Amino acid sequence: MSPNHDVRAGDREYFAHSDPTGVAPGAPGARWQRLAHHLSGVASRAETFARAATHDPSFAAAARWAGLLHDLGKYSDAFQAMLRSAGTGGPHARVEHAGHGAAVALDAGAIDVAFAVAAHHAGLTAPRGGQSSLKERVDRVRTQASELLARARTELDLEGGPQRVPAQAPELDLRIRMLLSCLVDADRLDTAMEPDTALHLRPAEWLERLLRYVERRASRALIAEIRDARREVLESCITAGAWPERLLSLTVPTGGGKTLSSMAFALRRAAEDPTRVRRVIVVIPFLSIIEQNARVYVEALGEDYVVEHHSGDFARGREENELASGSALRHKLATENWDAPVVVTTSVRFFESLFSNRPSDLRRLHNLARSVVLLDEVQTFPRGLLHPVESMLGALARDWGTTFVFCTATQPALERAEPSQQRDRRWQPGTLREIVPDPQSLFRRFRRVALHWPEAGCRLSWEHLARQLAGEPRVLCVVNLRAHAARLFGLLRDLRLAGVRHLSTTMCPRHRLNVLAWIRDDLHAGRECRVVSTQLVEAGVDLDFPVVYRAMGPLDSVAQAAGRCDREGTLTAARGAPGGTVVVFEPETDGKPSTPPGAYREATDITRSIAGDSLAIDEPAQVRAYFDRYYDCDQDVNDIEGLRRRLDFAEVADRFTMIADRTRAVLVPYGEGEGLIGRLADRSDWDRPLARLLQGYQVGLYDCDFDHARSAGAVYEVAPEIDVWATTPAHYDQDLGFRMEAAEQVYVI
Repeated sequence: MSPNHDVRAGDREYFAHSDPTGVAPGAPGARWQRLAHHLSGVASRAETFARAATHDPSFAAAARWAGLLHDLGKYSDAFQAMLRSAGTGGPHARVEHAGHGAAVALDAGAIDVAFAVAAHHAGLTAPRGGQSSLKERVDRVRTQASELLARARTELDLEGGPQRVPAQAPELDLRIRMLLSCLVDADRLDTAMEPDTALHLRPAEWLERLLRYVERRASRALIAEIRDARREVLESCITAGAWPERLLSLTVPTGGGKTLSSMAFALRRAAEDPTRVRRVIVVIPFLSIIEQNARVYVEALGEDYVVEHHSGDFARGREENELASGSALRHKLATENWDAPVVVTTSVRFFESLFSNRPSDLRRLHNLARSVVLLDEVQTFPRGLLHPVESMLGALARDWGTTFVFCTATQPALERAEPSQQRDRRWQPGTLREIVPDPQSLFRRFRRVALHWPEAGCRLSWEHLARQLAGEPRVLCVVNLRAHAARLFGLLRDLRLAGVRHLSTTMCPRHRLNVLAWIRDDLHAGRECRVVSTQLVEAGVDLDFPVVYRAMGPLDSVAQAAGRCDREGTLTAARGAPGGTVVVFEPETDGKPSTPPGAYREATDITRSIAGDSLAIDEPAQVRAYFDRYYDCDQDVNDIEGLRRRLDFAEVADRFTMIADRTRAVLVPYGEGEGLIGRLADRSDWDRPLARLLQGYQVGLYDCDFDHARSAGAVYEVAPEIDVWATTPAHYDQDLGFRMEAAEQVYVI
């Protein structure tokens, strides 16, 4: 709440929030927040956020007016009566309070302010059509709005009014989202009396610290050529930090050091002009590597400065009595609004927040302005959403000072080729500036594997494949489906071989992290180690095998799997030629599909059609040709851009989905998970510390799989009416993860 909480007696006293302890207004020590103080406090904060996001004075003015008008409806007698009743434990019903300020703004032609005010609790909708649309909400309260505005004028300076914004203004969709972000963050902070605990970027100091950390890590590299190439990548990134461009690509082979080099770019850019960069946001597609990369940043920069925000944020789970500490409060707030020096998050959370209509998601959007965003593994962008993604990122770079670095070992041709088909809506050639001067030369220097494609029509049975893997003391085999991983692992386990491990998303995050640690120990000690995994092990997971088998899949996936082979180049250095071996095979599947459906299967078919001795995964031109074929499709399958132009925010949020098939979380009794599930069953509610800890002990089941598991008795509701489900120990295998009994067979989902 705002710092002024004095209470005066009288019928015309207007409040925004009641005392959190239930004390009546006027009682000794009562802390009811006056409405005028709240509106002016939110307006001041929102204007401050807006000025930090852009130098456009009209946007700062709009943010101020959004703050002044957002709770105008609380001046109504009905709301004040409800608040007094609710604040002292009496009966109450919801009273509309956002539409009135929206009506004032809309009548002034300030459609941006109107949308933000109307949406600060309910979320962004559409301009018209349906009971929740902006027009319908405004029409219901318009007659009362002028009376409440007159009441507000007795306490607040409301001279002038919000500025008119053309309904067809360029990028109005993004302006409204940014405005709502400033308003929601200001409103939540003012209401909650949150202290200013945010830490700020210290780029020059941290760049020196990062470079010292890189030097220590570089001393561990055994191969001088690898060490020198990584240093060149680092130097290129530091040089590029001074460039003016805001859209850049970093095309670096696996093992080339892009995790730390891209951070050096961001810190150099911030050090060049501290007013230009406020924070660094690292966006990673896979939970399997978020923990790994975040740990590197923590080691380099310090734990207090790095905030992880993702569904697997369990590693720093704290007990209840620790939540009062400054660092814990800072972490909690930073995950809500991303006001932290370094934020590490997932692609799903990042992009679905950009296109969301929910205030809790959009709250953090204004903190993307004047930030550096490091987008890792950008080849994973869904091709059917590529156009709206590029449009949104381009607008953030152009209008809001955000710098984007697109990082990958397989740069996915985000610019269209010339000449190209009319439907190709990728960026124009020259939009991105490459950081590394000569990527092709760099890839040749990092060439560490001999790649073997299968002969046309040649398929390998699982039994034959298991025997081949048994002949390799240290080998990784990556397959496309979880059922395939389970079957192959079972065949290897039946051979009673040493060091046989399994990795897939049927295992909870804590289980996978443990297995990865065991694998690294085996490899470091030179013990036998045979790993069967789904694709989750590919992108960025720090493993180094002499031999890798990969089921036929998309070309970028094959390249990523190859990145787990002779990663440090020791075999290559010893032989004077590529020393790792990567074998691509076609599995025998009895006529059933060997890949997931949709884009993944189409990408696999493209790879299969061009595979052969001449196809190289470390030739950027060939990778580019593959992606040009892959992107020969509709790049906005759900007409997101059309909906954005029509300001249909709710429909945009519904249609923009990074992951087509949603999953439902099921808790599993792995390790400490069993005890945590018991705690939840006893307590029957989710407090923040317990929820964070449990995130490490869950697996995701597709809806159809969940229904199957429920009917088979493989999952149960932890406590009545909380809609949280778990599986019994009998259905969680210590090697395979979640499993389900059906028709006298064990099926791994």
